[in-house]
Amino acid sequence: MRRLHFVIGLMIISMALPCTLNAAKKKKNRRAKKHTAQVSQNESPKEVQVEPVVVQTPPAPIKKLRLAVMDVNLQAKDIDPIVAESISSVLAAELSLRGADRYEVVSRNDLRNLMQQQVEAQLLGCNEPKCLSGVGAAASADHMVTATLGKIEESLVFTLELFDVSRSIVISRQSVSWQGPQSGIVELCRPYVARLLDGPQAKEYQGGLELIVTEEDATVHLNDREPSQSPMAPVGELPIGKHSLQIVKDGYLPYKTDFVVNRNETTLLTVQLIDEDSIKPWYAKWWFWTGTAAVVGGAITAAVLLRDNPSTTADFEMPLPF
Repeated sequence: MRRLHFVIGLMIISMALPCTLNAAKKKKNRRAKKHTAQVSQNESPKEVQVEPVVVQTPPAPIKKLRLAVMDVNLQAKDIDPIVAESISSVLAAELSLRGADRYEVVSRNDLRNLMQQQVEAQLLGCNEPKCLSGVGAAASADHMVTATLGKIEESLVFTLELFDVSRSIVISRQSVSWQGPQSGIVELCRPYVARLLDGPQAKEYQGGLELIVTEEDATVHLNDREPSQSPMAPVGELPIGKHSLQIVKDGYLPYKTDFVVNRNETTLLTVQLIDEDSIKPWYAKWWFWTGTAAVVGGAITAAVLLRDNPSTTADFEMPLPF
């Protein structure tokens, strides 16, 4: 009987064990799913970083201003008109070159084709803001450059002005005096156009001078610097524009002139001093008076001899100082 009970118990256990194991497995799976859900809720969602795509667009073209160039206005009758024409041509060319990134230059010849006859007539004496505004409007210009060339005593005065047509005002001005040949004014166009357009920045532009003097030990005065003696070494770091030079030496005529220095260039000047004796009239030279004294002395001696001996004759001629 006991063995029967034991067998029955084993059969019951064998039948119940799979159910118990399945229940435990299901319970374990439920706990695992619950834990996974809790972890998913606690974790923040991951951010997806997307690199921006840079699209390069070409820069918009810079609109250039229209710049009209007026003829040089002569304010002195003894200035050569050819010099004024040369200045107008060089001025237009230099403005086109230096202002190429900012301006569309309308030359004086182009103005003749753009403007009416009555406006053209105004150009002959157009210096007032109202007149300039009218001319600029006729040429569809934003800015205008005017140049005047006058004279004060022995010095020429060259003036450049940059005029705003819409506002009827002068926005930049450069003026310089010049002692030297009139043709030298043409050389002033380059540095003073740079000063006119570039403003304070142009103060940093520099060039140099190489001076050759035919005579040694001449005293050289350059601007307001300390005097130096010739021969002298090349001079650098000179600001662009006009400079003054004076050279003196005993027995020679003083030499004085103005010269121009351009940016990143060395100006070469060769000066030949003139001997003072070479320009004296023949009767003012030492050899004339020396020869004259000898002749006069000889004449007096001959006169004394003739007086003492009347029978003696003497002929003499005074040599002409040719």
